[in-house]
Amino acid sequence: MITYHNKTEYYTNLADRPGAPTYGVGSCFVGAVEYLSDGATWAAAATVDTGAGALLTGFSASAGAVAATDSILIGFNKVVANVALRALNLITGYTSGAGVIAATDTVLQAIQKLDGNIALRALNLLTGYTSGAGVIAATDTVLQAIQKIDGNIALRALNLLTGYISDAGVIAATDTVLQAIQKLDGNIALKQTTMNVATADYYVAVTSDGSAITKLTFVNGLLTQVTPP
Repeated sequence: MITYHNKTEYYTNLADRPGAPTYGVGSCFVGAVEYLSDGATWAAAATVDTGAGALLTGFSASAGAVAATDSILIGFNKVVANVALRALNLITGYTSGAGVIAATDTVLQAIQKLDGNIALRALNLLTGYTSGAGVIAATDTVLQAIQKIDGNIALRALNLLTGYISDAGVIAATDTVLQAIQKLDGNIALKQTTMNVATADYYVAVTSDGSAITKLTFVNGLLTQVTPP
């Protein structure tokens, strides 16, 4: 009997080869044919092709810990079976419980903590809440941000229109709130003045020195110059 890399042994006949459970994980040769053991069964490795068109001859999914001494086929058998087991796993013993997830947690413990944390967020009370205006920062807690938002809204509601002068005009996206309110109020005043004028056939506007006369009439509620005058 020859030992190869302290794992692989050579036998003359199959009858000389021990059973896979006795041999353990490893490989052996019987004549020129290599056989692979996963600790449960033997599989002939001579038909295993490592080329691009290799077939998984002898494939049989069998869960277990992949070892450095496994052949590619045995390792693949174990990986496929292990993945299948994970997909079917039940979360036996599950109880929702909030907490900080740690690298040492099991998958079950992490799921329990996640679910518990989500439930807590949904029921959170704004304990310690006090409305207070301010600029929201990336370092603020949720409570601090809500306090600032509420305070800012309250300030806006109480703002005084300091410097207000009614002044009609076209509202632009670049206007301040104050400018927009001034224009709105001025535009409303113009509409009211125009609509309150008696609707005669036309109106005549004369320059102060009497040198020019313009004929005006109402079009859609606005005084409009008639052409020709």
